[in-house]
Amino acid sequence: MRTISRNKVITASVALGLTLTATTAAAQAYEPSRSIAADNEIAAVRDCDGGAQIASYVRTDNAAVTIGENSLFTPVPNTLRTFTVEAAENTAQVRIAFFAEAALFGAPVDNSGATDALGLEIRLDGVALPAAGDLAFTTTPLHSNATMVCRRVGAGTHTVEVYWGIVDTGADNTLTARLDDWALDIQLNK
Repeated sequence: MRTISRNKVITASVALGLTLTATTAAAQAYEPSRSIAADNEIAAVRDCDGGAQIASYVRTDNAAVTIGENSLFTPVPNTLRTFTVEAAENTAQVRIAFFAEAALFGAPVDNSGATDALGLEIRLDGVALPAAGDLAFTTTPLHSNATMVCRRVGAGTHTVEVYWGIVDTGADNTLTARLDDWALDIQLNK
């Protein structure tokens, strides 16, 4: 049997206690970034921290909509939503998630050649948020997919709208896309 001296146990206990105290103090001192400018200066926002919830807006639609090939992204019907950040709040974190059953028809199923896709953009106050123009929501038929974006916004009235379009990279086939059973979830936090 191995004997551990009392001094080693006390030293280890004190070290562990100091580590836990330092970790707890650091966690309590952490304050999430409240800078709108800092969020907007970064192309791909990596930190978008918020606090207590201010409001929650959830919209759903189970009517299937279909589009054909077009060079422009167009609004997904019924996704335009408006919300207000009160002056007393100064800024708020807005977290936007979009969930849908998505399908792309007419694309090669063997992944040969260029990849066609159903692209999706979430626009906040008319500006597409990352990964705008770079989000392939689906490349095949019949998937349930989701995406989320986040930004800090200032006081005032703001809009959110989801846009979609077909990206036919090979221009070698006729594509159509469908969205069905979607949900738009907008969360406002301090």
